Amino acid sequence: MLKSSALRFLTVALLSSTAFMPFPAFSAEVKLRLMETTDLHMNMLSYDYYQDKATDQFGLDRAVTLIKKA
Repeated sequence: MLKSSALRFLTVALLSSTAFMPFPAFSAEVKLRLMETTDLHMNMLSYDYYQDKATDQFGLDRAVTLIKKA
């Protein structure tokens, strides 16, 4: 096992040698899209429980389709 002074020396040597290494120039493009949803009023599924039938007007399960479309 290395003594703490030797370990400290190796750590400093490693960090200082990498600090001056030339890195190739590169450019990166990042695209970010922020999306949000409003209060769901507990409409988790596309189903209207008042009319007892399926609906395409609301429901959290529609979010996947809308996200893929966007």
